[in-house]
Amino acid sequence: MLPFLLTSLMVVAGLSACGNESSESKHRARLDRNANVLANYKAGKDIHLAVVWDSRIRGFIEGAQLAMEEYNAEIAAEDERSKRQALAEKRPPPALGHRLVLDVIDESAFTNTRAVARTRDEGSHRNALGEAGTQIAKAVLSNPNVLAVVGHMDERATLSAMLAYQKKGVLLLAGNATDTRLEWMSSSDFSETFGLYFQLRPTDETMVQRIAQTFVDRRWSNVYLAYENTSGNESLLQLLTSEFAKRNIRIHGSIAFRPGGNLNQLKLRTFQNHFTEVGASDVDAIVLLAPAKVGAEIIKSSRGLGVLQPFVGTGAFLLPDFIEQVGPAGNNTLVTTLYRKNTFVVKRFEERFTKRFPGLVPDETAAMGYDSVRLYVEAVARAQTVESATVSHVLRFDLPVFYGLLGSYVLKDGHSSALSYHLERLSKVPNSQKMEYVKAD
Repeated sequence: MLPFLLTSLMVVAGLSACGNESSESKHRARLDRNANVLANYKAGKDIHLAVVWDSRIRGFIEGAQLAMEEYNAEIAAEDERSKRQALAEKRPPPALGHRLVLDVIDESAFTNTRAVARTRDEGSHRNALGEAGTQIAKAVLSNPNVLAVVGHMDERATLSAMLAYQKKGVLLLAGNATDTRLEWMSSSDFSETFGLYFQLRPTDETMVQRIAQTFVDRRWSNVYLAYENTSGNESLLQLLTSEFAKRNIRIHGSIAFRPGGNLNQLKLRTFQNHFTEVGASDVDAIVLLAPAKVGAEIIKSSRGLGVLQPFVGTGAFLLPDFIEQVGPAGNNTLVTTLYRKNTFVVKRFEERFTKRFPGLVPDETAAMGYDSVRLYVEAVARAQTVESATVSHVLRFDLPVFYGLLGSYVLKDGHSSALSYHLERLSKVPNSQKMEYVKAD
């Protein structure tokens, strides 16, 4: 935790020191932004909501767009009903409801650059992504009509962006962050505006508990850990180590690899040396924390070494890129997910989503994009304002439970405390060469 906190402090210091803008002028800029947006709201103008996501990972933006379109259709229908009723009662027509506009920022334009790649190779990837987060926030804040943001896929870039938003009084509903230390930073003395940061996903502790329970349920007693060496995975590793110890699950060994890129020959030889021994050991399963492409390469290469144990992964393995690349080698891979395909609400969402976006398969990412937007507009409707502090208060105290596609959102403490993970298993589709996830609980 210490390296992360030191890096966080450096980011905060950098954000505080950058430019010659005084505290008074920053405060004035925040007040001016709020005054401008509130004036627009009172005048009945559109509500602007920023959506930040990596466009290469489909689903979130489309889910958010579907939520926006359905919300605007509902407002239009309500306007028409109110207009007809006023006409029948010979009253002046009421003011029109507020429409929602999404301002989409492609995160990959900031995180997938030569500068980030270079600093990754030099070993300072975290600082580079922190700077990328700051630049993302600047792009969002360049629109004076924005007082709220949903999304941010890269958790490592979220911290610096979150701090920049809070300095301007802008609310952030983070759709992919799970690290409790980000919540701590948002509510600390570093924040000039308290309580404008919310994590919609359950914390890492919740996911780790589900992974450990998977071993208990299957009576597995030995685990091997393989992970990309990022700050988020280091935190997960500490949590996993503690949780496995509580449940008397022995860690047979572990291997870490540098983030970014594919498995080069050096990495591949290292894996082969380790995994050859793992395949012949009493290890019951391998927990693999890696991006989709690298994770698929690791699983495929390990099968050629006689490693028959199942792999246990997280959200990245749910992506179509992983499923397509890993193929039959990924059979019996287990993944934690919030998405429950067979519920009535989700089935209806999938029908609307596939009709609106033909060829795109709805998944957990799409559901989170949809839920993020619907949660925000519900809070604004209850607050009857877009003023950030009031909307934040509603999310924490006046909206005790919000029922979304992924389950029940309870945000009293700034992060989701009611959503729960379940388990899915990658399996071959009958009479086909395709692979798909099926329920494994």
